[in-house]
Amino acid sequence: MIMFPPIVYKIGNVIKYTALVVFTAFILAMTIFGALVYWDLRDIPDLAYLEHYHHGSPIEIYDRNDKLVLTVNPGVKHRIVPLSQVSSQMTQAVVAVEDRQFFEHAGVSFIGVTRAMLANIKAGRMVEGGSTITQQLVKNLFHEGEKRTLIRKLSETALAFMIECRYSKWQILQAYLNEIYFGNGAWGVEQAAMTYFGKHANALTLPEAAFIAGLIKSPSILGDQKNRIDALKRQKQVLGMMADNGYISPAQYETAMMTPLMFGGRRTTIDTTPFDKFPYYISYVLEMVKVLLPDEGDTTRIGRGVRVYTTLDQDAQRLAEATIKKGIDHAPRGIDEGAIVACAVSNGAVRALVGGAGDFWKNQWNCATNPHTAGSSFKPFVYLAAFVNGALDSESFLDDSKLEVPQIGGVTYTPKNYDGKFLGKITVRQALYQSRNVCAVKVARQIGMQPIIMAAQDAGIKSPLQANLSLALGSAAVSPIEMAGAYGTFARAGVAVEPWTVRMITSLDGRNVLHKYDPYLHRVFDPHCVLELNSILEDVVTKGTGVAAKLKDRAVAGKTGTSDNSTDLWFVGFTPDMVTAVWAGNKDHSASIGKKVTGGTVAAAIFRDFNSSYYKVHKLPAGEMVAKSSSTKQKADEDLKAQQNLERKLTPKYAPRAPRPIPEPVKQQPYALQPLKPLKPKEDTSVWQAKPESAPIAKPVPQPQLQPLAQPAPSAAAQPVLTDGNGGLRATAKALVLPAVAKPKSAASRRSRPDRRRAYQSGYPGSRKAYQPTYHPAGGVVVRSERNVREFHWR
Repeated sequence: MIMFPPIVYKIGNVIKYTALVVFTAFILAMTIFGALVYWDLRDIPDLAYLEHYHHGSPIEIYDRNDKLVLTVNPGVKHRIVPLSQVSSQMTQAVVAVEDRQFFEHAGVSFIGVTRAMLANIKAGRMVEGGSTITQQLVKNLFHEGEKRTLIRKLSETALAFMIECRYSKWQILQAYLNEIYFGNGAWGVEQAAMTYFGKHANALTLPEAAFIAGLIKSPSILGDQKNRIDALKRQKQVLGMMADNGYISPAQYETAMMTPLMFGGRRTTIDTTPFDKFPYYISYVLEMVKVLLPDEGDTTRIGRGVRVYTTLDQDAQRLAEATIKKGIDHAPRGIDEGAIVACAVSNGAVRALVGGAGDFWKNQWNCATNPHTAGSSFKPFVYLAAFVNGALDSESFLDDSKLEVPQIGGVTYTPKNYDGKFLGKITVRQALYQSRNVCAVKVARQIGMQPIIMAAQDAGIKSPLQANLSLALGSAAVSPIEMAGAYGTFARAGVAVEPWTVRMITSLDGRNVLHKYDPYLHRVFDPHCVLELNSILEDVVTKGTGVAAKLKDRAVAGKTGTSDNSTDLWFVGFTPDMVTAVWAGNKDHSASIGKKVTGGTVAAAIFRDFNSSYYKVHKLPAGEMVAKSSSTKQKADEDLKAQQNLERKLTPKYAPRAPRPIPEPVKQQPYALQPLKPLKPKEDTSVWQAKPESAPIAKPVPQPQLQPLAQPAPSAAAQPVLTDGNGGLRATAKALVLPAVAKPKSAASRRSRPDRRRAYQSGYPGSRKAYQPTYHPAGGVVVRSERNVREFHWR
């Protein structure tokens, strides 16, 4: 028996245990990878799919009631051809360039993988792939557009083995030739032959077959006519591969190299109208499908055998198309195009969308989704920003007088009103429903441009907004679908949701859900501020610039808009259940527009005609102006509850509270008072409390309830208290005595005092400290209470 030194035994033990560890790790890794591959294969459909394979299945579009609207065939109808109808030179060229061992391997070519790996290492970059035709077919059929990972590659390898065991090489090659993309919108060999050479696949010559086979490497690039020289170079390489593999003789190779190609095919989009029903809405939906389900390699392809469930109301869409066409046909000279977008107030679903008044297939520019100058339809965002920041309310006074704003370079900006007149002291309500330009600019100067931009963006405006004074008059360009979404935020009392069209996308058989949308409703504004704005927008329709939009049987709120030279005319408004944005204008801003053409004369009339027809078809009750659907109310309640919980967590448990001052009883109060009932017989009943007032019907926002303040002795100039038609205080010059807030004021008249009433803070609520007085433009003082409630004390 041979005795080895101890060191030999130690080395042997190390090798043995190392091999054991490596083997165990290998088994464990294979088990993990096998489990991951099995998990990845769980959603793969039955492989019998290849037996009834049909590429380029049409896209089925359904409406809001799950009724089939139409079926879209992307481009030229794709015809699946059997391998017997494909020239043998075409199949040989594809095999030579894509998988030269196709008839020898069992789905995976280890020789091809090794050769590709060495070629890539030698070149220092990816120059050759090792996937077989079977693996490429698996990728295109089951994993198209998905991220390439090691697990995914392993699952494709397993599927390739399974397909090779079940189907013959000829069946696999036939499916591959009908599935592969050849660029320029051509899917499958038959469509490629028609696209590039105007002939069927069985009539392709050797040079033509080599050209088409060469496109597979980079179809989107080589298929472009601009890169035709590179595509011809690739054709020469394919001919060389066919000669090297014995598919063609040297004589055939020389002849094919010298034969010029005659390109004379027809493109896939010429003389075709994939759909002729509701073209603007359907085209917009198909754009959304491209975004939600992006295809690999080419952006011109529209889906692959899917069902698209939309929010379309077919009746509303028909009425919208007819109304736009009629409205533009009868519009004044120079108005030749229009758009309309109608969305549900409850959840922002787009019921109808029309982007033009003419033939869609002659001019596919969608005016409903592209921007136009907003004009005065942007002003509600200016005043809403002022309401939210506590700078104004609907009854505050503004000075409608001449304004000159010095600009850089010595230029003076002088805004003008549409009628060229100035009205002097008017309320915010009058300034907005009469659309006074100078007042809007003055408000923008006082609160700053950033709050206005933030208010518009919070409401739903996505287009870029420039921080300049002209923005207050609507110098920005926005799209009708954006405006419909933003005004929908007003209609929901400050709850925002983005307009949407696609509810769900499934596979053609309905088994797999590829996309499902749940609208996200979230509160962005204080509802009291929005309701105050809405009451003014109702006045726009009842007695302002938008009276042409008035409906007989229900309330309407909205705003008109007119750009310079009347090239863009707007009316955006809403009823309790639907918000509608209407735009009309000139295509290229070149035609002269008739005099006195405004959004209130053209766009408002189109709004009225569409909604009148809509409510004749949809027998809906008038309802309240601010629709409170279950989903909207639930979302708003959840947001409010979450905010209250957050505030409760952030507030210290034993935080000291500032004592609230108890006002002394006075003999006379400027508002209705009633004594509180005593809680106990011996308790003092000298404490008084303001009696709450019920909210007026026309003005849903109640006046702020104040604790009575100590009143100084009335001056000789004091006048009796005046009230408006709803029972609230009306701020007028010398109407009320100024209370002593900080220090006594001089007895000088209001006109003799210097103008120091620039009271507004440009920040959001909370930027002013409690009890800090600021001057109000109506001649009073605004004081923030400890609960951040605005208290108005008028002069």
